[in-house]
Amino acid sequence: MPEHRGSVETGTAASGALPLIGRRRELQALGALFAHGSRVLVLGPRGIGKTRLIQESAAAGGISLLSLGARGSLHEFLQELLPLAGLETIPSDSVRTLSSQALQSRVLAALQARPRWLWIDDPAPAGARLYRFLQRVLWIQGCGLAVCAQNREQLGYLGRLLWDPREEVRLRPLARRDAARLVGEAMKASGLESRGCSEEFRRQVLDAAAGNPGRIVTLCRLAAQPQYWHGGRLMFAPLWIDTLTQLA
Repeated sequence: MPEHRGSVETGTAASGALPLIGRRRELQALGALFAHGSRVLVLGPRGIGKTRLIQESAAAGGISLLSLGARGSLHEFLQELLPLAGLETIPSDSVRTLSSQALQSRVLAALQARPRWLWIDDPAPAGARLYRFLQRVLWIQGCGLAVCAQNREQLGYLGRLLWDPREEVRLRPLARRDAARLVGEAMKASGLESRGCSEEFRRQVLDAAAGNPGRIVTLCRLAAQPQYWHGGRLMFAPLWIDTLTQLA
C-alpha cells in the first residue's frame, strides 16, 4: 500500500523526491481540474506515477487532501475518515462504537465546517452506499473527490461519480528520452554511478521498464543493495523479478 494512506496531506509534496519528469501536460491538466472542478480521476497501471502526480498538483495548487485507503465498505470508510476530517481528536474506541448513520453525520458536519478534498488511491470496487455518501460530500461547497485507479473497472459505483472524460487524466509510459533522464536521476540518487554501473545497465533498465517511472526508480534503488552483486557484476535477472514483485 502507498505510505500516504491514513494520513492528512496538506498540499506539500514529499521532500527528497526525484524530479517529476515528462509530466508537464498532465500536471497542468490536473491542476486545472483541482482549481475549477470537484472531481478528478487519474488512470494508469501500477508504477506509472499516479500518486506522485496527485501530490505534486495538490502542492502546486495549495489543495488540502484527506488521504484514504481502499475501502469498499461505507462503514470502514467512515471509520477511517472521521479522525481525519474531525475538528478535534477522537479516540479510536469511540469511533468503533458509532453507527454508520452517526459517523456520516459527524463526518459531513466536519467537512461543512472545513471543506476538503478526499483522495482515494487504488480503491476496492465501491458499493452503492459509499457512492451515495460521496454524493452528499460533493454537494458541500469546496469539497472534492480525487481517485487514482488502474482502470475504470476498478471503480465500482465510483464510476457513477467519475463518469465525465473531461475530469479524467490518463497516464501513459514516459517517452524514451524522458525515461533516460529519469534513469540518470535515479542512478545518481541511489549512488550507482559511483559503483561503476555500466551503460549496459542503463539500457537494460530502459528496455525492461518500458517507460514506467516506478519500475525505473525501483530497479535503481534495489540495484544499490549488495545482494544483487556477485563478483563485481550486477545480476539483472533477480533484480528485475524483485522489482515486478514489489510493484505487483
